[in-house]
Amino acid sequence: MPTKITFESKRVYGAVQRLLHLSVAGAVLVLMITGWGAQLLENRQVLRATSKVHLISGYLLLALLALRVLWGVVGPASARSGDFWHPHQWRLALFNQMKPAFRWGHDVRASAAYLVVYLAMLGLSFTGLGLAATEHDQGFTDFLRSWFDDVRLGEWFEGIHEVLALGVALFVFVHLLALWLHERFERTPKIQSMFTGFQYKPIQGEQLNDEIK
Repeated sequence: MPTKITFESKRVYGAVQRLLHLSVAGAVLVLMITGWGAQLLENRQVLRATSKVHLISGYLLLALLALRVLWGVVGPASARSGDFWHPHQWRLALFNQMKPAFRWGHDVRASAAYLVVYLAMLGLSFTGLGLAATEHDQGFTDFLRSWFDDVRLGEWFEGIHEVLALGVALFVFVHLLALWLHERFERTPKIQSMFTGFQYKPIQGEQLNDEIK
């Protein structure tokens, strides 16, 4: 007999948090398309325009990350920085192989990855500004150009930028895959939470009789 799962629902993520999440995702998507797609372009004018879109998207990502940090200080409980910080539960999950209990808000295990990817996006933004300054002479980066030229870090930027970009892209893939696996095997709605703000907690299983009454 199939099992019917019932859920308790709760609005956890507010409108500002959802908008910031989707905006960061959109900025990252544009950066990936314009960054790697530009390598396939041969027309100089199109390449120049693509580079400008990439640079503007980088500034936008940096601004969104700053707003997200601010919202992590003044926003509601589910948006606060503390909702990502669970060192005790991380140790238990790592050394004791214990699955953390359900909690409203960010998943305990996923929150560690979120912190890492936010740091990676900050690094991506700053190395991108450095590349814009040293290689393309673009943006409000005169002070960066003079400083980076002095310490001779310009040649490092591209490699670091590419590694961080690949890391963020890998996170996006794993994140989406994990959401799909949750829905597929645990039958718990996940993907919709950043659109509707609702989370769902399984509360019981009921056996249904296949027979038609």
